Amino acid sequence: LGDTAWRVRRAVVQHCPAVARSLGTDTFAEHFLPEFINKFNDPVAEVRLAATAALTDLVAAASPDFVKSQILPSLRDLISPPSFYLVRINTLEAAKALLQSEQNEGFLEEALGLALQGATDSVPNVRLTAAKVLGCVVSRLDSSSQARVRPALQELATADADKDVKFFAQEALDRCP
Repeated sequence: LGDTAWRVRRAVVQHCPAVARSLGTDTFAEHFLPEFINKFNDPVAEVRLAATAALTDLVAAASPDFVKSQILPSLRDLISPPSFYLVRINTLEAAKALLQSEQNEGFLEEALGLALQGATDSVPNVRLTAAKVLGCVVSRLDSSSQARVRPALQELATADADKDVKFFAQEALDRCP
């Protein structure tokens, strides 16, 4: 997974879910997961995006407990500064993939917490992405989760200094039931 050619790294990351299905999640976690998670911090955007896309298939291959105990702690570390803002944006896309997963019951609150944390980031592009992510998933959330999301979106829609953040936050609010 540490090849110097980004296309090789991308291809390997794309096949990680198949490796997890074939070898089992315990073996995958022991031998491959640290490198897989490291690809969310890759300097090449295509590799970071491939890791996010592969996460959806990895969730399907693993249990919610695996996601909660093995993947989410690493994503929590990546959403916080001092990580580069593009890494934080990619982490929000990973949170969206987790929130849109059919098997998100065991980790929904933690994945939602990542998106809400992004809504308070100091970088407008990260807040904008968080508003978009929340807008994509808010209609799928139960009423208690929506009650957590609505104040964050209202804050962004009314008080954010960036007009694009305000726009996407308002758009997400309009999707709230």
